[in-house]
Amino acid sequence: MTSRAAAAQAQALEIEFHDGRMAALPTAKTGTARKAPAKKPEQGSLF
Repeated sequence: MTSRAAAAQAQALEIEFHDGRMAALPTAKTGTARKAPAKKPEQGSLF
């Protein structure tokens, strides 16, 4: 799955790590999305 909405619809999920798998259950809690850090302005050419 690639979206939060699709995961929320699932009955159960399984997460695979490099050393094994783990069951996970979606919850009804809603979180706030993190904002991407503000981009620093690019420095133009000095020449």
